[in-house]
Amino acid sequence: MTKLLRILAPSAWSIGELANAIELAKRLPEGWRAEVLVSAKHLDYAQAAGVATRVLPRGRAAAAAVREAVSDAEVSGILLADHHLLGLERVGFGYDDLASRTAPLVAFDSLAFGVGPTRLKLAVSRGSEDPMLRRWFPPEVDLDRVPDGVPLLRPVPVAAPISETLETSRTARIRSLDLYGESGPWGDAAVTEPERIRSRLGVEPHRKLVVVAMSNWASMAMTKPGLGGPNRERDAYLQLRFTWLHELMRRLDEPIALVGVSAEGFDAEGADVQTIATGFLPLAEFTELLAAADLYLTDNLTSGAMARAVLLGTPAVTLTREAEWHTEDAFVTAWLAQMRAGFPASDFDYLVNPFGWIDELQPLLANNAYLAALPRIHAHDLDGQVRACRTALDSTAQLARAALNAARGALPSGSEALLAALDAAS
Repeated sequence: MTKLLRILAPSAWSIGELANAIELAKRLPEGWRAEVLVSAKHLDYAQAAGVATRVLPRGRAAAAAVREAVSDAEVSGILLADHHLLGLERVGFGYDDLASRTAPLVAFDSLAFGVGPTRLKLAVSRGSEDPMLRRWFPPEVDLDRVPDGVPLLRPVPVAAPISETLETSRTARIRSLDLYGESGPWGDAAVTEPERIRSRLGVEPHRKLVVVAMSNWASMAMTKPGLGGPNRERDAYLQLRFTWLHELMRRLDEPIALVGVSAEGFDAEGADVQTIATGFLPLAEFTELLAAADLYLTDNLTSGAMARAVLLGTPAVTLTREAEWHTEDAFVTAWLAQMRAGFPASDFDYLVNPFGWIDELQPLLANNAYLAALPRIHAHDLDGQVRACRTALDSTAQLARAALNAARGALPSGSEALLAALDAAS
């Protein structure tokens, strides 16, 4: 009889946790199948990936739906992806609603927050008195302690490995796993030729393809969080962000196609930059795009998509702000003045935009050869960004990829680690 893994992926805003869960679901061993309970906002994304799905409602209905889902006699295992979402978002359920489960429970710990309890400070709202912003992004959120008997699975890439073999991790509370296994991010899909992807996107043949991923959380936080969709302020914020990116691309002195995985794209003014907005892509198409790209840019050091790109052979540069500083430059000075005047809440330090998390992510950074190898450039250091992007486009060295492959090499596969964790939780 086939065993059922029921996955709870409750985020309505972040896609990375769901993507990790899908990768694990697609690699389950023979005799297992997965069903993902997912927010309505991400239902199409999960279905396009070919996994069985059910909508996980928000608000008061969520708790009842979760209690019913975990008490189902057909379920052989439950995966929470990720445990930090119970505190970071208003998902509508908590650990008490998982207490009626009839199968062992494990949880992803992708950002190495650990068993907890953990307090997260959200930088975007700590310097603001805006009541709407502070309602959606409280200055501090508390992650409850993960209940005893619930093992944590820490996917590599992004997290550093904490155990070398399956045997040494059998009794551990936290287990590392190789999320992709030997097949890598492509999985069972056929490798698509980059030129085919570029042609499908309409990228002009002479241009380098640069993919940029900007935090959906950030664009929401900087404007009107309660609206949850496009609005005039959001457009103004994104226009400013693209203005910076266009200037960065212009200074590379090479024809560039800038591809944003978003609904909005803003044409470059006075710069030879082709701008393409793809809209929200299914996981398979997104993987193809990453493989075809010449460079990946993001403002999220913990981005699972960036790690996916690196494993596919695409160099990456991450833009962070760990101190107040900027390039002494007329464009930068004018741009910062506009951003601070229009969006004063944007003036904060971060490793993950807009949360900050410089202190909170230190466990993730510790002994993490992959994150240490990534070029990490100040978000307002335009000269430094030009140098880093130029180097990434020109160099054949792939230090971050080598670090990731070395980290993955000795780890158990996702299915091996999952089954060991379920056994430990039984």
